[in-house]
Amino acid sequence: MNHQDRMLNATQKLDEATYDIEMSNAIVEDTISTQMDSIQELRRQREVLEKDKDALDKVNNDLDTSDKTLKGMLRRAICNKVFLIILAIVFLIIIGVVIYLGFFVFKKH
Repeated sequence: MNHQDRMLNATQKLDEATYDIEMSNAIVEDTISTQMDSIQELRRQREVLEKDKDALDKVNNDLDTSDKTLKGMLRRAICNKVFLIILAIVFLIIIGVVIYLGFFVFKKH
């Protein structure tokens, strides 16, 4: 193999290596671009999740307030019902006493 063939062979290997490096650089640039897009998408998703979390926290607080309000309303409704039952019993006792007095105590005279 003469000097010219060796130079041609070396130039060919150098060209192949240069092509391989260029392809590697293109792959690296594509990978970096894809990673940057992924990072931006992840940031956007994080913002959406944070907004959703804030909204859910507000809903949770509203539900807690509603729960307290409903429990208070239930307690008052039960108290009102007990009061009405006691009032009805008192009225029935009064009516019973009036009837008893009217038929048995005042009728004897």
